Amino acid sequence: MDRFTGVLQAVLPKSLTRQKKTNPPYDQYSHVPKEEESFTEEDFEFGGKAYTLGVDNDDKTEEQTNEKEGAKEEREEIDINEKKGKTSSLQAAWNISNLIQGTGTLGIPYAVSKGGYLSLAAIVLIAVVTNYTGKLIVRCLYDAPVAPDQGEKGRRIRKSYAELGHSCWKRNGALLVCGAQVLQTTCACILYVLLVADFFNDVYEKRPISLTAWTVLAGLLLLPSVFINQLSRISWLSMFSVFALFVVFVTVMGYGLTQRHTWSVHMPLSTLEGFPVAWGIILFSFVSHPYLPGIEENMASPESFDSVMNYSSCISAITKVAYGFIAVLTFKDSTKQEISENLPPGVLENSANALLGLNGLFSFALPSFTLFNILNKMKLSCLPRCFPDDDNPLSRLEKFQVYTLRMLFVGVTVLIAIAISRENSGIKIAINT
Repeated sequence: MDRFTGVLQAVLPKSLTRQKKTNPPYDQYSHVPKEEESFTEEDFEFGGKAYTLGVDNDDKTEEQTNEKEGAKEEREEIDINEKKGKTSSLQAAWNISNLIQGTGTLGIPYAVSKGGYLSLAAIVLIAVVTNYTGKLIVRCLYDAPVAPDQGEKGRRIRKSYAELGHSCWKRNGALLVCGAQVLQTTCACILYVLLVADFFNDVYEKRPISLTAWTVLAGLLLLPSVFINQLSRISWLSMFSVFALFVVFVTVMGYGLTQRHTWSVHMPLSTLEGFPVAWGIILFSFVSHPYLPGIEENMASPESFDSVMNYSSCISAITKVAYGFIAVLTFKDSTKQEISENLPPGVLENSANALLGLNGLFSFALPSFTLFNILNKMKLSCLPRCFPDDDNPLSRLEKFQVYTLRMLFVGVTVLIAIAISRENSGIKIAINT
């Protein structure tokens, strides 16, 4: 028997051999039975799988399976969000920053020059107020939570601004809110067409191209953006728009720092006639409320909306205070409504105008998408569906009708922009005027 045991120990791996404890069969003072033979907890492989002696390998395999299934479900959830056009928190931040850090910020130095030091305090105050009211509007879209699984906000029972108006004044309230939103987003689209044409006209002012021709060209350049049906894709355009504007800010502040030997801090605390103008420009530069319900609705994690608003508003306020103050210290009373005109003629001015033109090109998609989304939720019988549903995609006829109407909308904005540019020939037009 001993010979047979020795042969087995020599042939089998050590990890499979049983190690018997050398305890005596019974204790000599107490009749305690010997301990049963046990396995040492050693890992070994058999058949391509890992096993552990002394451990329930079925539980270990089940845990690994659960981990793999959890990772698979997470990947599937991400894929579903991308297919549905849901935006991440970062993408939502780009869209919000494009609104409150947009071209309207160009008028901040002019506002500071008119409003004095109080206008700098007004930037901070308006940032806090608009941040709070923006989050408050989104909270009004939710019902009070009645169950723990509904989160802090509760269940979303309203989908748009119009439903908020309906909650206050029924049908008249909904019509009033929808009308205001349609008017605001349409005017924003027209102004972006004007901005793109105006800035590129400044870059190539020596070329024999009229402002009308630049306006038509701007409409053609903006045309592809109206075919975007997902806010997640528009967020990339918003990111490029913010980057273009950020470069302009850095250019203005960098030039100001090179001229710091000419700075003068003798700026009035405020003026009675200048502060209302400054207040209006600053307030307009922070307005993003018509777009917030749609941005929050399209977020994959809407519970992070408040944090996105806080960070975006904080960064915007800091940027505007620094940018406006340095620009006024540099250009003083000669600060113009369009800050690029204060830069030295040549490379700096042309680069700033080109970047501002790109900012307008990348920004046009957001208000146009919001306008189409508003019209889609109104469910007007005279208009086809503007966007496909998950279970009911657009038919060929509907696609033809929708995209034709979108192209007609761009054409109408171009015609209105041409009429305005001819009426105001020779006058710089910016969003904040």
